[in-house]
Amino acid sequence: MHLAEGQIVSLRELLLGLAIPSGNDAAVAVALRFSPRVQDFVDRMNAEARQLGLQETRFTEPTGIDENNMTTALEFAAFCREYITRHPDNLREFHSVMELIYPRPDNVAPELRRDVRFWRQRNHNSLLTSFEGVDGLKTGYIDEAGYNIALTALRQETRLIAVILGAPASWGGDRIRDVDGSNLLSWGFKHFKTLRPPEPEIPPARLWKGALKWVQAVPADPLPFTTFVDRGENFKWEAALEEPLIAPLPAGSVVGVLILSDDRGELRRIPLITAGEAAQGNIFKRGWDALGLFFRKVFAKPNGK
Repeated sequence: MHLAEGQIVSLRELLLGLAIPSGNDAAVAVALRFSPRVQDFVDRMNAEARQLGLQETRFTEPTGIDENNMTTALEFAAFCREYITRHPDNLREFHSVMELIYPRPDNVAPELRRDVRFWRQRNHNSLLTSFEGVDGLKTGYIDEAGYNIALTALRQETRLIAVILGAPASWGGDRIRDVDGSNLLSWGFKHFKTLRPPEPEIPPARLWKGALKWVQAVPADPLPFTTFVDRGENFKWEAALEEPLIAPLPAGSVVGVLILSDDRGELRRIPLITAGEAAQGNIFKRGWDALGLFFRKVFAKPNGK
């Protein structure tokens, strides 16, 4: 992005310098903003990758220019999904911005502001203007890996992510990458859609030996999900709760599963977890419930019902 010594630059400008012209200088500047050394920032990048469950992804430096940086299409798509979930506004603020003009007068020393030489750089993601719904994310190129791109597009409340790696590192390779990305997104929108089922009514679960008699279970995951375009007629929820539930139970304990079905059968399963802590009851409550559990077991039918 043409950073120079003595310039005053905001973090937002550096992020635009990363998102639009793939500024290696911007990457190093950001690393040094948050860590004393570039290698310290790289260590943080790798620690975060492990935290996200990315087993094949590793970084040797922050710019992406080193051939020893490694990832897979699957892992990078998973990373993009997490990134969009955490920072949805960044698509509009950075990744769909079409150009960067840098530096501006307020970036340089006062004595140089009368005659500022600037560079106008365009976003390399051509699908931002040629494919309906594309609003990010990032292109990439080095000789060893060829042309790469991570794409995301939103149509009718359905968001898809596509990752293309290894388009030829030769003339026309960027065109091949873009065609592949366009074809993959088109196929995805043709065959998949995001469903937003209604909120289920989940009955409270019987709690044994607890301070309270009942505990409320809630879905562990968001209800919206992506599935085939021909699914989703006449939703039906079924809550299958584990029995018996015995206190104490920490908040977030898995206590069952929520099953979503349509006319054609089961669509998905979502774990049910406790909405709050289920504390243990006093000695009298525990003793009474222990007696109840004993007789419940004794008089249970042979099939367990």
